[in-house]
Amino acid sequence: MANPLGAAPGIIIGVGVGTAAAAAIEPAVELPKQTAWTQNKVRVLDPAVMARLVASGGIDLGTAQDDAAREGFDTDKVNALVYLAQTVPGFANAVAAYNRKTILEPDFAHTLVKSSLDQRYYAAMEDLANTWLTPAQVALGIVRGTIPDPGILPVTLDTTGNIKGYPVFTENTALQEAAGGGIDLERLTVMVGAIGLPMSTQQAANAAFRGILTRGDFNRSILEGDVRPEWADAIFEQARQYPSAHDYVEDHLRGWTTQPEMYAGTAKHGMSQADTDILFRINGRPLSFHQTFIGLARGGVYDGPTAGIAPAFLKSLQESNIRPEWYNLAWAQRYTYPTAFVLKALSTAGDLTQPETEQILLYEGWEPTLAATVSAKWAGGTGTTATQKKQTLSHIMGEYLSGALTVAQVTTMLTGLGYTAQQATDEINLAEFNATKAVRTKATTAIGKRFIALQLTQAEATADLAALGWPQGAIDKYIAGWNAERDDEGTTLTQAQVVKAYKKGTLDQPSALARLTVLGSSAADAAILLADA
Repeated sequence: MANPLGAAPGIIIGVGVGTAAAAAIEPAVELPKQTAWTQNKVRVLDPAVMARLVASGGIDLGTAQDDAAREGFDTDKVNALVYLAQTVPGFANAVAAYNRKTILEPDFAHTLVKSSLDQRYYAAMEDLANTWLTPAQVALGIVRGTIPDPGILPVTLDTTGNIKGYPVFTENTALQEAAGGGIDLERLTVMVGAIGLPMSTQQAANAAFRGILTRGDFNRSILEGDVRPEWADAIFEQARQYPSAHDYVEDHLRGWTTQPEMYAGTAKHGMSQADTDILFRINGRPLSFHQTFIGLARGGVYDGPTAGIAPAFLKSLQESNIRPEWYNLAWAQRYTYPTAFVLKALSTAGDLTQPETEQILLYEGWEPTLAATVSAKWAGGTGTTATQKKQTLSHIMGEYLSGALTVAQVTTMLTGLGYTAQQATDEINLAEFNATKAVRTKATTAIGKRFIALQLTQAEATADLAALGWPQGAIDKYIAGWNAERDDEGTTLTQAQVVKAYKKGTLDQPSALARLTVLGSSAADAAILLADA
């Protein structure tokens, strides 16, 4: 009987040899094994690997299902393995896509499912997709009134007005929204105080000076701002208002303060005494060159003494912007002297001597040689001729009508020329009458020109003449004469003036059409011009 072990030597070897012997014979077995697999390529991939290949696009689902069937896996199990192998966006990317609406809520929920998250946390995770305001934004919204204040701000203002308010956040309360960032009421209060700013320190100081705020309120503006407290006193004093450097200079220039006080005032603005002197010289003015000449002629002295100046006069100089060195010259020309025509009358009448007349002419700025010649001529005259008397009378009345002389002064001068008191009165009345007559005549001529030029209606011209004091008979004569001139079609009027007169009513339509025709317009064009008026 044959040996059974010999019938199955491979089995005998596989069973009988030890580990060392198996390792020794493995190379001898490997080559036949490789040859067998090469000739029989029927081995399939692990189903889990095939599921990953399907998920990553390496093979299609049908192939994976067919191969897995050889390993004993049915279709549902292969599909389950593929589902397991598929990945979804991470939570951060899923939130971003959901907020951009590139995935909808079911797909976002699916990413949570695929993350193997416990279902108890789905709602909380889905809520994290809603981005809330940061606590800093909440604090700023409270300050600016876009989020209802939960009672943090110390003052609530009435904002009723014409300007429409910005929409107010209502989705959550300020405390709920801040809590989303981990901030409670106490911490939110700190943030509101840090974000909301007080008025500027300069404004707060000015308000304190005006009595609107107290010094304590100003100190609060320092503490609630970005300035350290040690600077508060300096800021408060720096904000105090002082007159400008220019004001301090003007104050001294006008005699209200001393020079040291002026220097002290400009020093508050950082100005040196030398610079202050420059400003003083620039702001203080001299007398005009003619005033200077007259002042010198009358005995004034540049930078002369001021002790003899009347206090009120000196005060008026000080409160002007004239510098002190010009005061003496201004005081020297305080008097007004008669005009040349009055001087002539007084000199020829013997009321003034030649030297007195010459000196007065010099006081008035006459050239010295001319003053001597004229005063000698007046003093050496043998009497006033009729022509001289008439010329002198004319000049005196001119001075009177200009307001330079009073009635009493004119009467005295005319008496000196040989007129009686009654004659002097008559001359004054005649001058006034002639002046009034000349004015009325000139005004009447102007009214006539405007009436003839169709700028006034007859009623307007009549009212203007009556206002000048013309009697009705004279008014009728003027109107009749002017109407005769106005009715003359040859009167020079432009086309625009004719249309304007028609529009105003000073020219009727037939007359206007006739004048436009004379000026070269056709009847049709003339009618259009008047219609447009």
